[in-house]
Amino acid sequence: MTTTDQTRAVIDGLEADLVQPDWKKELPNESIITHAVAAFFVRQANPKTSVSGRWNFLGIGGSVSETGGSDDKGRKFVIPVDNNVDVLPKDAREAADFGVGRPSTRRSSAMVASGIRSSARAAESSRMEADVGAASVTVPLPPVVLTIGGSDSGGGAGVQADLKTFMGLRVHGCCALTCITAQNTCGVTAVAAVDVALLQAQVQAVVADLPVAALKTGMLLDADRIIATADLLAPLVVPRVVDPVMVSRHGAVLLDPAAITALRRQLLPLADLLTPNVHEAQLLWGQSIDDGAAMERAAAAIAQLGPAAVLIKGGGLPEFRGHDVLWHDGELHWFRDSAIATRHSHGSGCTLSAAITARFAHGDDLPTAIARARAYVRQGLTWSLAIGQGQGPLGHWPPSGRVTPPG
Repeated sequence: MTTTDQTRAVIDGLEADLVQPDWKKELPNESIITHAVAAFFVRQANPKTSVSGRWNFLGIGGSVSETGGSDDKGRKFVIPVDNNVDVLPKDAREAADFGVGRPSTRRSSAMVASGIRSSARAAESSRMEADVGAASVTVPLPPVVLTIGGSDSGGGAGVQADLKTFMGLRVHGCCALTCITAQNTCGVTAVAAVDVALLQAQVQAVVADLPVAALKTGMLLDADRIIATADLLAPLVVPRVVDPVMVSRHGAVLLDPAAITALRRQLLPLADLLTPNVHEAQLLWGQSIDDGAAMERAAAAIAQLGPAAVLIKGGGLPEFRGHDVLWHDGELHWFRDSAIATRHSHGSGCTLSAAITARFAHGDDLPTAIARARAYVRQGLTWSLAIGQGQGPLGHWPPSGRVTPPG
């Protein structure tokens, strides 16, 4: 069938483009459905890309390709070169705008630079049936990611920042809590550990059902939860980002010696990427860091503890705000940007590691994931929120309210 075969037909008083004469014999309600599907694919089609898949709407099913499609009762439509639909019944227009018939897509697992693992399950073709009223809509699945860390009741850091970042970068975020904190923009006033058995149950519930494509860890609180987390991560063959959360940006040590030892011995060897700040890097390295050369030496030395890659964040040194150094495969790489002038940066470290995790799930290699994650953090600092009486958090949406994540 060619686009010259298309005709405008009136079906029981309903006029529509892209229908064939034999459709006049069909019931008007089913015609509306098929017209809506045709209109949707015409609007979505791009001459440079392939659009294909199956659709299902109000009990009527069918298939579509880049040139046309049909329903399961044999009615056919074509997608013209100019991708134009002018006249459709009102019900068909509304259904088309509803998004019916969006083709499912195949998503590859995260395949990143050497030392980064891939998820076999995330490579499988998948589709999701979402009920919208009486409609069954086939839509693409987003990658699934997991964060294991602490809850911030103020919403600026921890798992809350991770989940906002995941949403901003269009991945489905899951979480497992290690601890619950009472905190706001001024500080932390209380911390309670989540039982180890409950921590384990959270992670096991997620990975037993959902195709996790990448994960990160944040605040793990103590040796027991670090060891439990390491045991949970060991069998998972996906990119693993470890944000050590050992020392605050201002230099306050957050883990006791037993926890630091457990982190060094149990967790770091499992990390595909470790993201310490300058103070955490000093603690892991055992030497002072006061310039770029020391940051480079520290990154190389920390890599000897087992992580496949180490990204030291320079924000703890005033002259290195906006500068991070990566050690990977025996090579150094600097990421440099000008500093963003804001005091409201609460949660920036959590957001960076979460954004890298999201980009891994989308399939970025290591340098690309870091670069795009840094762009997301810079965007959040530009939109930072001066809420509360202390250090406010990053903003995860622009002042207009429309999220347009970089990359």
